[in-house]
Amino acid sequence: MRRFLPWAALLCMTLLVAACAGSVPEIEVGAIAPEVRLDDISGDPVTLSELKGQVVLLNFWALWCEPCKAELPDFQAALERYGTAGLAVVTVDLGDRREEVKAFIGERGYSFVTLVDPGLTVRKSYDTRVLPLSLLIDREGIVRYQRVTPFEPGQLSAKIEALLGTSVASLTLTPTAPPSRTPTPTHKPSPTASRTVLPSPTPSDTASPTASATPSPTPTKPTSTGTARPSPTRTATPSSTATPTATPVPPTPPDSPVPSPTGTPAPSATPIPTETTVPPVYGVALTGETDKIAYPEVWVEFLGELLNTGNSDDTFLIGLHIQPRGWEAKYCIGPACYDYTVPSMPVTVPAGGDQAVSVKLKPPADAQDEDYRIGRLRATSLSDPSVAADWQVKAVVDIP
Repeated sequence: MRRFLPWAALLCMTLLVAACAGSVPEIEVGAIAPEVRLDDISGDPVTLSELKGQVVLLNFWALWCEPCKAELPDFQAALERYGTAGLAVVTVDLGDRREEVKAFIGERGYSFVTLVDPGLTVRKSYDTRVLPLSLLIDREGIVRYQRVTPFEPGQLSAKIEALLGTSVASLTLTPTAPPSRTPTPTHKPSPTASRTVLPSPTPSDTASPTASATPSPTPTKPTSTGTARPSPTRTATPSSTATPTATPVPPTPPDSPVPSPTGTPAPSATPIPTETTVPPVYGVALTGETDKIAYPEVWVEFLGELLNTGNSDDTFLIGLHIQPRGWEAKYCIGPACYDYTVPSMPVTVPAGGDQAVSVKLKPPADAQDEDYRIGRLRATSLSDPSVAADWQVKAVVDIP
């Protein structure tokens, strides 16, 4: 009987490894969205499959995630704009109590569906270690787009309209084209007329080139009827100024280019040296808040900054090293936050630039007074792994 014990133990270990490997599912674009069965903030059960036939924006968030909360107004605006065309917005809060989520949603007047998952059961189907996580699901229940971190400006509307298709045309008013300010071809002046504007001569004013160039010696006075007529005694006798060269030389148009003897710059005799010969130098520094008081079931945040001290753009891998032992821990790169179990995330920082980073810790409900946790955020250069920096934070529990 004992001979079978090692095999039984090996089978259990195999099942355990398989369960751990499957605990972090990967949702692929083009696959059927896994089912979601949760209660909303009012306690009513809701399933994702009952929304089939609509385009669904499915979002996972939490009250501790500031970037998550920052994009909820955009989801509300999308529902108000595209709801009649077939869009449904479903948000899933992870880890918070229903009363807290209901109060938060009610204060802001959001009308989209809000589900609560205090036990994090949805992690069996969706990888929610990184928040915010958003998916766009088509009318057949297929995932068509997946995004970690908030949407870029205008990106959400473009993705929704692409899935809604022609049904969104009735919601978008076609702007009326403004009146054209370009004159019609019949009024378009010729290239010659654009340079010299002259009134059109009447038949009675038509004369030879010499007569047109010689003005009348005396101004014409108006008659009693108020009409000004040219003098009938105009003669066409040759003037002493008339010469066989009756065609005057036209003046140079003002817009004609005048060639300049120095218009062509002389080529540089010596090339300007570039900076490509300067070898790249890599460097990184991490600084920020280090010690803070913590309270049970309340997130405490440490603000920090990553500096690229080198002379070349570089990408750094950032990860949080901590033994939580009942605590919850997150690290954030800008607005995007990640669970401490995510080993590392890349961020590119220009030479001499900086990147905001932070660490969040939350003691459990049964935390004891003066209990503490120490976390260490580490940044490592991808260009030179020997270039790295550490930032240590410490949270101490204070029981009021």
